[in-house]
Amino acid sequence: MAAVVLQHVTVAFGPSPALAGIDLVVEAGECVALMGANGSGKSVLLRAVAGAVPLGAGRITVLGHAPGTVPPGQLAFLPQDPDAGLVGVTVADHFRLGRGGEDAARWGEAARRMGLGPWWDRPVDVLSGGEKQRVAMAAWLVGDARVWLLDEPAAWLDAEGALKVRDAVAELRRDGATILWATHDPEDAREADRVVVLAGGRIVCDGPPATVLADPRLAGWGIEPPFPVEVARTLRRHGRPAPLTASWEALGQWLRS
Repeated sequence: MAAVVLQHVTVAFGPSPALAGIDLVVEAGECVALMGANGSGKSVLLRAVAGAVPLGAGRITVLGHAPGTVPPGQLAFLPQDPDAGLVGVTVADHFRLGRGGEDAARWGEAARRMGLGPWWDRPVDVLSGGEKQRVAMAAWLVGDARVWLLDEPAAWLDAEGALKVRDAVAELRRDGATILWATHDPEDAREADRVVVLAGGRIVCDGPPATVLADPRLAGWGIEPPFPVEVARTLRRHGRPAPLTASWEALGQWLRS
């Protein structure tokens, strides 16, 4: 069953469309990584699905509803701006006044998963951008959202924070959530079910991570190829027919064979 459907979607803020005739179906429980250079349309696509920008043409449905009419709590949207949606004076206030409701047990579990303990009583406005992003994600984890829109959630984070985001996404996947995840990081994309590449507001590639991340056109779309692919290409230039794979495990297995 499809959870998110975009049909011939166009969004324009000026003479050049930000999205141009996008057709995309995301099945329930599927994790799709959106990749592309800055300005390729990733953020606009997520905002369109969230109902935050008007469509110039086409149609979008989320869980069978038009954007902006999805039942409360069913759609989680984490935009790039870490300040968006933060409410309250302290981190604890944000949970109490925002999406956390009164379920203290669930606050505690979400705070533990995102490592918020040291900041629980701090004002949200003194937190770094990465810390705010972790607070925002934790607040959504308190709920039961079925569809998650993640706009480069690890962009503000250090290595520890990025790992916590990946762990949270993995747990959401185990719980059957549907995820659209804009990212520049091939390590994030490797964990998805599909990778969709955008360029100039259009989908230019759509397929399994192993195929897309080894596509020779990747750099031309403004995406840095995964390091295992670069290593494999170097080996090929030196006469060794290494497989073009984004997986260290697969490359290592070939080297040992």
